[in-house]
Amino acid sequence: MTGATLAIKVYEKFKLNDSSRRKAVVRELTALRKCNGHQNIIKLYDVIESPKQICLVLEYAKGQMLSSAMSPPEEMSPYGLQPLDDSATEKIFNQVLLALDFIHKK
Repeated sequence: MTGATLAIKVYEKFKLNDSSRRKAVVRELTALRKCNGHQNIIKLYDVIESPKQICLVLEYAKGQMLSSAMSPPEEMSPYGLQPLDDSATEKIFNQVLLALDFIHKK
């Protein structure tokens, strides 16, 4: 992994003070661990825990957030990016279906 660009998702432990929030983080970790190995699912490389934080070391996904790209065509995303055209939307939808199929077979 030398030279790779990674993403770090940080959870502040003090914000995980109720059981539903803690369970959501545990579910996320469980799902990421189960799904490691599929090309259309973000890879989890490591989990680093300190007294105050839980840090997920993840594959970096370049580009915009999918939710902002799915805006209606008349709207501009908050990042100044154009919404996806039909071809790009179809490609992403197919990738999501492949990922869901992978998850359901696990």
